[in-house]
Amino acid sequence: MIEDALRERLLADTSISTIIADRMYVLQAPQGVIKPYVVYLIASEIPNYTVGCVNDDLIIQYSVFSPSYAQARSIAKAIRANLENAHGTIGGISVSSIRYDGQGVNKRETDSQLVHISYDFRIILNNQ
Repeated sequence: MIEDALRERLLADTSISTIIADRMYVLQAPQGVIKPYVVYLIASEIPNYTVGCVNDDLIIQYSVFSPSYAQARSIAKAIRANLENAHGTIGGISVSSIRYDGQGVNKRETDSQLVHISYDFRIILNNQ
């Protein structure tokens, strides 16, 4: 699955893994996790019908949670630098393109007091 391949790609990037180690979780982080961490999910998945094949068009959202705004911003920017304009084979999956699709949330969570920054990426997969 592309989300797993992208997780591995991001964790292989030392500008990310030196800060979050392997604390990147699908859907939600476990209770009591060490901060900072990243949560990711597929926000939408739409078939893109083109001549001769169907390409999957996905939006994956990465949410960074940190006690510090500067640290959250640094992690989010490193994720963007790693993924934006990527293409080719990623984790054995043929990717036509990855495009930054904008920033969503940028706030301090009321209950945890963690800074929450989210970035969305549009991924087009090559399905032959």
